[in-house]
Amino acid sequence: MKIVSWNSRSGFDKIKAQYIKKYSADIYVIQECESIGKCEFTDKYTQLWSPAGNHNKGLGVFAKPHIKVEVLDWSDTFTGHIDFNVSEHNVGFFLPVKVDDKYELINCWCHLNNSKTFGYIGQLWKYLQTNADHITDNTILTGDFNANAVWDKHDIWWNFSQVNETLELKKLHSQYHKRTGEKFGKETQHTFFMHRNITKGFHIDYAYCNNEVVKKFEVLDRDKWLQLSDHIPLVLELYEKDTKK
Repeated sequence: MKIVSWNSRSGFDKIKAQYIKKYSADIYVIQECESIGKCEFTDKYTQLWSPAGNHNKGLGVFAKPHIKVEVLDWSDTFTGHIDFNVSEHNVGFFLPVKVDDKYELINCWCHLNNSKTFGYIGQLWKYLQTNADHITDNTILTGDFNANAVWDKHDIWWNFSQVNETLELKKLHSQYHKRTGEKFGKETQHTFFMHRNITKGFHIDYAYCNNEVVKKFEVLDRDKWLQLSDHIPLVLELYEKDTKK
């Protein structure tokens, strides 16, 4: 099973859809995706979509007909934590999907979400706390985390390194770091280029899953994809169901 994840930036139009479909993925996981009626993918795919603040930017999952996908009824309402008191609110933005009755695939676009304290990686930390009982070693998280270990603030417990540790305890690992052996914060291949400037690159897009199910992982070519977005797509290829390395 091949999964392609990409923040298409400001709308997933027909041109972007045609480019990404060349990779013949079984599932496309798109961040900043317009609503289904506007994104112009194809009606041959099962199409799942969730808004991210408005109908011009949301989360899309597109699956070939032979792949069974359905939206999971997970909560995005964070109600607090034992160590501090906060008012109940929704975190953003995540789309959890069940794939072939085997994997829980979470499309992630970690957003500021009007939270100066818990913006970006703090949103994912809250989502993981809220749905801790649902997350297993069959869970896959992929998308735009908007975070890197170089930006960690070490006096808080919701920085990137803490989120990474939480996921690793669930046997979910960053496939880029598994494949390259590079340390977090020392990545040589970037996934995001601010203003599409190649001198302003950062590694902020990830694919986390159980190492045993992964056949291949790659970050696609920078120069080709910068024509379409400031993010570079990720390709995650899994072994067939019930077959591990």
